[in-house]
Amino acid sequence: MSALNDRIRGPVCLMWVDPQEHPLEHRGIHYAFCSQQCRERFLANPGLYVSGAGYHAAAKQQGRRVERRRRWQLKRAPSDPKAEALHAALNTMMGVDGVHIAGPLVEVEYDLLQATAAQIERCIEREGLRLRASPWQRLCRGWVHYVEDTQVANMADSTGHSGHHH
Repeated sequence: MSALNDRIRGPVCLMWVDPQEHPLEHRGIHYAFCSQQCRERFLANPGLYVSGAGYHAAAKQQGRRVERRRRWQLKRAPSDPKAEALHAALNTMMGVDGVHIAGPLVEVEYDLLQATAAQIERCIEREGLRLRASPWQRLCRGWVHYVEDTQVANMADSTGHSGHHH
């Protein structure tokens, strides 16, 4: 671990991190991230977190938050130990502000600039739990992913540039 004064601020969650943690070069600038989750968020839309020369400040640089509350239905209610493990895992995700588990329902409050529904779903699955998977529920989750991706892309564009190169 490096000394505190050798640390840099991660652009997604703004935590101070070791420059070698989850490193990434973007437009010739070195970035580091507290977690793979924050690195993924940056890679998906760097324009949300950093601005280029001559552009308006990026959404995260403006201090913006995009608060979301979503509910997922599990295939079956988890045992108490599984529910506790899921609660702990979700609470360790950057941008997650609240978790409520009641039977098979999981409700999460999060900042879309730091976490996405898709990342939360992967966390649920990593804990060995399965989401209900009727065609309707899969369609609804796909729609949420699309809406979140579109909203994030629009915010990146509104800062003057998108992180994507065509």
